[in-house]
Amino acid sequence: MAFALCRNCGEIVPKYLKPNRKNENVFCDSACKYAFVNDENLHRERFWNLVTVNGEDDCWEWKGGKDRGGYGNFMVYRDGKRFYDRSSRFAWYFTYGEIPKGIFVLHKCDNPPCCNPSHLFLGTALDNMQDKVRKGRLVASVGEKNGTAKLCERKVRYIKYLLFYTDLPKTEIGARFGVSPATISKIDCGKLWNHVRVGHQALEALGR
Repeated sequence: MAFALCRNCGEIVPKYLKPNRKNENVFCDSACKYAFVNDENLHRERFWNLVTVNGEDDCWEWKGGKDRGGYGNFMVYRDGKRFYDRSSRFAWYFTYGEIPKGIFVLHKCDNPPCCNPSHLFLGTALDNMQDKVRKGRLVASVGEKNGTAKLCERKVRYIKYLLFYTDLPKTEIGARFGVSPATISKIDCGKLWNHVRVGHQALEALGR
């Protein structure tokens, strides 16, 4: 039987090796394991090992996993349960302390993976939205640029032509294009696809 030191208290304990595993984390009991995985200093050390620390005014890039927006992800144990959050929030927490509930951690540098505490600041949800607008990152996706759109500008021109020049009911027009009558009504009153203008070129655009 092999022996190892408990990762938490340093006591000598049996080390049961499992196939294809190094089994490096060995503990005396569940209490020692619980204390170890909830160790704040261990979390802090793990976190900063995943950050490329550059000059004081430079961005400190996150080397760990990222989400689709480029923001870093980090996991710690709190009360024995896994807790995930953005790396920028952990960078603030490990440097300045607790983040008030409902408060965002924003970037002065507008670089999502940056973890330099001097590049971060706190703000409300409104501050976050206003910051996105100032930096040009909050642009509404309209028309075909909206990934959920079922229609294209070519079809909308034809729909507007039918609404203006024919007496077809909205239910029939909607059925033709695979959308609901409510969608046709919103197109008719300008709540949807208002940027699409239609004239006598509608049928020509359809090749008819």
